[in-house]
Amino acid sequence: MRQRSAGFVVLTTLGLACYWPFFRRFEFSLFFMARPNADQDMLLSYALVMGLCATFAIAAIAAHKPIERFIASNRPLAGLASCASAAGYLLLLLVPSLPATVIASTLLGLGSVALTCIWAVLITSQHGNRPLICIAISLPISSLLSLAILLPEPTSLVLAVASPLISVAAWLSLPLDPPIEFRRDALFSLRKQLPLSAIGIFGLFIIVGHLIVGALYQTDGFIPVSERLITTVLSSATLLFVAVLLAKSSAADKLLEKEWVMLATFYLAAAFLVLCIGPDSYHLGTGIIAAELSCFETFFWILLAFSVRQTRLSPVFAFCGGFLLLKTIPVGVAKLLLPSLFEWLDLRLIDYTAAFVAVMTFMLVVLTVVLLNTHAFVLPSAAETPNDSTKSPLLSKIDACAQIAAEANLTPREKEVMSMIAQGHSLKKIGETLFISIGTVQGHAKHIYRKLGVHSKQELIDLVNERD
Repeated sequence: MRQRSAGFVVLTTLGLACYWPFFRRFEFSLFFMARPNADQDMLLSYALVMGLCATFAIAAIAAHKPIERFIASNRPLAGLASCASAAGYLLLLLVPSLPATVIASTLLGLGSVALTCIWAVLITSQHGNRPLICIAISLPISSLLSLAILLPEPTSLVLAVASPLISVAAWLSLPLDPPIEFRRDALFSLRKQLPLSAIGIFGLFIIVGHLIVGALYQTDGFIPVSERLITTVLSSATLLFVAVLLAKSSAADKLLEKEWVMLATFYLAAAFLVLCIGPDSYHLGTGIIAAELSCFETFFWILLAFSVRQTRLSPVFAFCGGFLLLKTIPVGVAKLLLPSLFEWLDLRLIDYTAAFVAVMTFMLVVLTVVLLNTHAFVLPSAAETPNDSTKSPLLSKIDACAQIAAEANLTPREKEVMSMIAQGHSLKKIGETLFISIGTVQGHAKHIYRKLGVHSKQELIDLVNERD
């Protein structure tokens, strides 16, 4: 059991580490260095990729139910679609023409959103803190991978092309737990726990953060090695500490508030260096702010995964929304739109650094107050009173099913069937949900009853209710 758990952590961490890199502008420019109009072609492709990522993410949000069913029933095809990013990179590198650039940009956008969907389904189907630990560990590893641009050119290009392929291979090697029966009021529950005002402020916070980092580097997209090392070391140390805290605690909700305060404190220290000490501290301040941006983004993914599991919102719906908020919009606005606007107005971003840092600090204070006031870090069941009639018993029932399945050594498919039987679903409904015949469902049910020592559906439900 421990070996299986360790294997899950290793594969999930590796897969997510190869998923996180999101078209960093300098790394992206490596694919255009051999072209005569490198800057112009790179900006065109970069803008296309951002626009197509947003378009595909919105489409995935709208069609989240069929996408989730497709991922559950057609894992090889879902994995193949997620490899589109690798094909896009190769096309950019090998065919330097405008039509090929458009096709490659489309493949890059499709592959990024597909990777988001498949990992969203897998992460939110798992119980306990393991998926949250994997998210925390994967970002430092991803930061180390980003240093690959310092290597000779063929190696850096190979790593960029191979990253989505490695991520898909890791995902295909992991078992997919039974799909959670999502509640119709789940979006309302998530909005109650993570208010839209907080999500909007956080998006602006990330956008302004990217602007500050870009302005302080003052290097037209090239990031000095010193800042890269500062960012990598600080973000890695912070997130590894978060992972250790999650591993040592069984109650993730009690840690999230403390971790947020820790991240906010580190950011305020960086803001002090930039605002109060001045240009002499810009290098250190820039590194800390860049590191804290990575940590805040990671924290938001952890909080989103945590909230989705509690409210049982569609993972594709939630994570594609987060992808749109944390990746596509901030990168597009901060790396393309606002720099072009400042250039058109003949202004320098560096001259407005102090104002950006002050605004970002104010937003962080407001965001912290909103999150603490709405109990965003607390389990819904912990925030409610024991007599609250809105408390959902299904949350603990799912955990009870997972525990019983582990003790009885049920197969992944038997675990899926048992969970749905315990929720009261008919054999026909189970077959339709899992895309298997009623006869197959009956066969799995017989094996489950034998392993659990029960003789009927009602006895199984009673067993789960007793554990609950």
